[in-house]
Amino acid sequence: MTRKDSQTEIQKRVELVAQIETLKKAIGWNINDEMNYVKKCFSKASRAFLNLEELQQYLNYLESQFDGEMERQSQNQLNLFEL
Repeated sequence: MTRKDSQTEIQKRVELVAQIETLKKAIGWNINDEMNYVKKCFSKASRAFLNLEELQQYLNYLESQFDGEMERQSQNQLNLFEL
């Protein structure tokens, strides 16, 4: 791996972690939720041990949870208008 490749990988990792942190907060996850998910799905002790592909899979999962939460909130708002 060249130095440029290494820097690119580090930058990608930083971007993924930032997105993961944002989504974790948005769906109300705490460190225990994250540790449980990472251990269950990747058999690793923490996010720090995930490779780029695993980080992307984790991000994809959080995005699906966020989308589901947004859909539930929208439906709840529609239900309020029907009352």
